[in-house]
Amino acid sequence: MCLSMHQPWASLLVYGVKRVEGRGWNTDYRGRLWIHAASKPVEQELITSLEEQYKDIREGIKLPQHYPTSVVLGCVDVVDVLPLAEYNKRKATPTSLPSPPHHHLSQPIYDEDTDSEYLFICTNPQKLLIPIAVTGNHKLWKLPKRIYESAQAALQPIQPI
Repeated sequence: MCLSMHQPWASLLVYGVKRVEGRGWNTDYRGRLWIHAASKPVEQELITSLEEQYKDIREGIKLPQHYPTSVVLGCVDVVDVLPLAEYNKRKATPTSLPSPPHHHLSQPIYDEDTDSEYLFICTNPQKLLIPIAVTGNHKLWKLPKRIYESAQAALQPIQPI
């Protein structure tokens, strides 16, 4: 499955800087989620602002050098989807609640501020060596078979921070 997102959030998720993606809708889907950067151009002021925000809550992050649009960037694993109230509960008491399965990050995952109704908890970020141009879609959608096969062959894991 694939999710189209605006930049710079799409690249930040694939680079493992952003670990939670908020949506106004719920899903039962768990597993590999390909991330597509939508076609909307991004302003440098927004990129700078978000990069500074994440530098304040994460140590040692590696930020993307480019924020391309209309491409598949890579993938993450969706390990959970939480309603906002549950996410905020875990954020308030991170030591007393379990991390999602397969959580391999060295910093708490429940550390991002959000007001979205549902939060996709994402781990195992992997980027494509070369992003693949493709037209996106709404909500969750399937990558065309030839794009999927090319993407599978070109993944590069991101080092956890």
